[in-house]
Amino acid sequence: MKRHATTPLVIFLAIWCALLTIPAMAGDQYALFGQVNTSAGEPVAGVQVAFSGGLAAQETDAQGRYAVDGAVTGQAYTVTPSLAGWSFSPADRSVVISSGDEQVDFVAGQANSAPDKVSPPRVFYPSDAGIVWHRNRSYKIQWSGFSGANVRIELRRNWTFQRLISASTANDGQFWWSVPPGLAYRSDYRIRVSSTSAVTEIDLSNNMFSVRPRARLLFPSDPGLEFPRGIPVTITWEHFTGTHVKIENFYSGVYDGTVTPSTPNDGAYTVLVPYEAAIRDDYRLRVTSLGSPADSDWSNNNFAVIANPSVLYPSTWGLVWKRGSTNVIEWTDFAGANVRIRLYKGAVLSRTISSSTPNDGSFVWKVPASQALGANYRIRINSTTAAESDWSNSFFTIAAAPLVTYPNASGIAVDHGARLAIQWQDFPAGNV
Repeated sequence: MKRHATTPLVIFLAIWCALLTIPAMAGDQYALFGQVNTSAGEPVAGVQVAFSGGLAAQETDAQGRYAVDGAVTGQAYTVTPSLAGWSFSPADRSVVISSGDEQVDFVAGQANSAPDKVSPPRVFYPSDAGIVWHRNRSYKIQWSGFSGANVRIELRRNWTFQRLISASTANDGQFWWSVPPGLAYRSDYRIRVSSTSAVTEIDLSNNMFSVRPRARLLFPSDPGLEFPRGIPVTITWEHFTGTHVKIENFYSGVYDGTVTPSTPNDGAYTVLVPYEAAIRDDYRLRVTSLGSPADSDWSNNNFAVIANPSVLYPSTWGLVWKRGSTNVIEWTDFAGANVRIRLYKGAVLSRTISSSTPNDGSFVWKVPASQALGANYRIRINSTTAAESDWSNSFFTIAAAPLVTYPNASGIAVDHGARLAIQWQDFPAGNV
């Protein structure tokens, strides 16, 4: 038998042919999924959905949904729906898997209906991630690219029909919708817009949005509120997200200061109205979530800060003034040019410290050496021209102070060898 030499070319061709029989290495796998609805938005069950590329055919469920796994990146697939007595728009669709699951939707109609030409409709609000709506508030749904004179608008829970917002409204690109008071609080809502005349023109908002309770500043919000300077006010709120909130003060819309830059989001914060706060009637507060600044609410109405005639000092609990000591009595917010200052022991007038002194907020008083001792003293201040008065908030004590009472005045002369009666008081018991 004649032998044939094996040439390098033959060897190369044999290896090349063998390589052709080795399957390509599979890439990442994703899903093909979608929805089959009528032009009215009703799901169509039982639709057979076929796929090229060796993927198993699927059937839509009661919600019109289908899905199949195993689609490989970089590969093209043709998706074809079919159901006796129905036509579909488009009749089929081709997609290439790139870097994730691919959604392929179809509009189903009766076989004798002719769907209009497909156009690129879009719902562009609400479509961003993280949108929050609240009951009893109105929001503007917006769309573009739909043909025909009117569109239909639906609320969906993800894919599932929830309620009809409008069966037919002018195709002018916007529709104001007031969220019903009884709508369930959920985070999986979407808006679906479809043309009433072109069954293929349908779009769903890109991302789900939430309906949840509105963040509210509860107090102060009522009309006509007045807060005297120096009194505590408890600010309250509800339904803010995050662990902390900040509280700010404004007057006539102008920032006036931060009440607190951060406080736990527990619904209440107590603050003392500053004595230096300007007296005016156009204040408002704003509470804002630190974790979600979109959660922010204002007082519903302006409130006023008013004068509060007050004895500022002595008003702290536990004060002790000693006989002979000098102390500064302080007050604020009294009307008129002058005030009267009196000292009371319990409910009994002990002495008038000043029957009339300028209303400048302070008066220096030296406790007389003869003042009776006691732990139940208070200061009372009155305007000399207006019916305004205030007491020190707490009792204070007038205590003994060791004192040489004689000789104590200047100019005392004593002859050499004369007897002198030295006098003193308030020294501790025992010898001196």
